[in-house]
Formats: sequence, C-alpha cells, structure tokens
Amino acid sequence: NIFSSSVPRKYILPQIIKDFSNKYPDVSFTLSDKDSKNVVQSILNADTDFGIVGAKHPYNNLDYIELMEDNLVLITPNNSSYTEPNYSSLKLNTILNEKFIFREKGSGTRNLLENKLKEKGIDTKKLSVFAYIEDTETIKELVSLGLGISFISQKAIKDDIKLGKYKVYYVEDLNLYRKFYFVYHNKRQLSPLNETFKEFVLDYIEKISI
Repeated sequence: NIFSSSVPRKYILPQIIKDFSNKYPDVSFTLSDKDSKNVVQSILNADTDFGIVGAKHPYNNLDYIELMEDNLVLITPNNSSYTEPNYSSLKLNTILNEKFIFREKGSGTRNLLENKLKEKGIDTKKLSVFAYIEDTETIKELVSLGLGISFISQKAIKDDIKLGKYKVYYVEDLNLYRKFYFVYHNKRQLSPLNETFKEFVLDYIEKISI
C-alpha cells in the first residue's frame, strides 16, 4: 500500500512498480492519492509505512530521500489574452489581477507557490481565487475552458501543449523548482515485504542519481 502525491504517482511510480513486479511478480499494489501533508500524517498514524511527497514536513521519526526533480509552470487559456509563445516568460505583475485556480490546502504545489509569492511580498489571500481543486486534470480542464490560470507540474502538461488545450509559461523571477522525496518511518519495524520494497526503492533512487 503506497500513499503518494499526484505527480510522482503518475510519472515515476509506474516505472518503479513495473521494475519491482518483474522481480517479484506475485506482489499486488494499492496506490492511494494523497497530498504531501496527508501522506506524512498517514505514516505517523501507521496507516502506511512509506510514501512519496513533494514537500518535507520535518519530524524526527521520518527520513526523506530525494527521488525526482520537477518545476511548476503557469498554464493559461489558449485565447487572445495570451499571445506569447509557449514556454516564454511573463512578468509576475502582469498576471496578478487574473483569476487563479489553486490546489487544495496541504498540497506541496500550493505550499511552494505560496512561499515563493510571499518572498515577493505577495499575499495569496489578496489574489482573486476562482477555485481550490485537488485534481490536476480538473484544474487543466478548467483552465482550458477559460475559467482561470494555474500553476502545475511541468511533467503534467507535455501532451496537452501539443494539442493546444492551453498555453504554458514561466514567470520571471519566480523560481518554482522543487524536489520529490521518498519518505519512511525510521523507527518502525517493517513487514518483510514492505522492507523489501523500501530497499528496492532506495536502490532505484541510487541508480538513477548516478
């Protein structure tokens, strides 16, 4: 049973599961989608032994191992209001009056964005927020329908950009680079199967970082 935030669940866990299943074909999996804060809480509550998160929540009993890198980008409706080419840069002050669609409270994506905007002296509570949404696919659909703009993982938009569903931009002077982590309880005795999977993931991380 693996708890993970949405980006690694979609873009890195499938490969890990495939490789593990090749070695241990009789093992079955349950993947649960939780935001970073809830993944950590689930580990502390002993609902699961490990997970993958997009933000560190420091506790003495938890160890975090870097798993993958990511970058948040701005997506906007593909209409006459946004004529600049995809992946060009927009000035931050040109988007502050737009309607925003944010992730839910506890999301690593939202935490990163709020912290980076705060560094620029911008209080997100003073922005015009159209909705708070848990699901990335719903956010992308709302943006494509012209209901607002949003920041999401660059890994989540590659195919949609080819279809012209919406536009994608960087924002000047807003560093939205982040890391994802494999997190586990360092004091808890794991079952033999869970210990095997944990060691497999740690070996996988070591190999991809070489």
